[in-house]
Amino acid sequence: MSDRYISHFPKPDGLPRELLEILAEECAEVVQRVTKALRFGLDESQPGQPFTNAARIGHEVGDVLATLERLQDINVLRRADVAHGVESKRRQLLIFLQNEPVTERV
Repeated sequence: MSDRYISHFPKPDGLPRELLEILAEECAEVVQRVTKALRFGLDESQPGQPFTNAARIGHEVGDVLATLERLQDINVLRRADVAHGVESKRRQLLIFLQNEPVTERV
């Protein structure tokens, strides 16, 4: 008997695998854009780039959301699980944010 764990579940292939690969790539691109914004500022634009770091983060997050939607459409991810994650994170942010949230003045 071995202590080694070998999963008996099938690995994703075809469209589910491709979309998961794309999701990983898009998440990495969000990380890269956020890192640039932290280093150079949200309003900075790279030379030859018409969009600010803030706009580019938004574009990359949009790519993630579109990929998540597609994964939900083909039942790789359940919408209820994603909604649960969103609500859970909202609660965590209320508890653990170290800075006061910015509120709009009316």
